[in-house]
Formats: sequence, C-alpha cells, structure tokens
Amino acid sequence: MKAILNGRMYNTDEAILIYSKDVFDADGNDIGSNDLMITKSGHFFEAKTSNDQNYRPETPITSMTKKDAIEFIHGQLLSDGDETIINKYLFSEKLEELQ
Repeated sequence: MKAILNGRMYNTDEAILIYSKDVFDADGNDIGSNDLMITKSGHFFEAKTSNDQNYRPETPITSMTKKDAIEFIHGQLLSDGDETIINKYLFSEKLEELQ
C-alpha cells in the first residue's frame, strides 16, 4: 500500500514494521490491523489493513511524529522482540535528527 502525504511517499512494502495491533469488532472477531511503520528515511506512519469486508479504514495511511509513534505503543504488552525493535527505532539517537 502506498500514499503520498505532505510530499512524502509512504510505502508499506518498503517500510519497516515496528509494531502491529490487531483490530477486533464488537463480537471479538479479528478484522484487521493497525501497523506502526518507519520509512527508510526515518519517518513514522500508521498503516491500517483489513481482513474483513465490513472494516474499511477511512485513512489507510497516516503520517506520525515520533511522539505519536510512542503514544501508539503506550500501554501495550510487548514481547522481547517487540521491545528490541521499538528501542531501535523509537529511542535511537540517530532518529532524533530526523524528527
């Protein structure tokens, strides 16, 4: 999935997945996911995907600031692997310059 927002290209095929949240309907059925991703140039975005014909995200790709990205994972139960990739991309000194 691709989108151009504010002159920047966001492409889920070329970006790195940092964290994924499953989306459930009122009955508890898994209907899609909201993914926190980062571009090769260090820009965060959220990509919303659907695996249910009744769930169609209004804005499938949304650009995010680093603060937005941290809020995206706030309060989530993370595995060791999740913590590693989140630390690498959200708390890296190098990325401070890009945001």
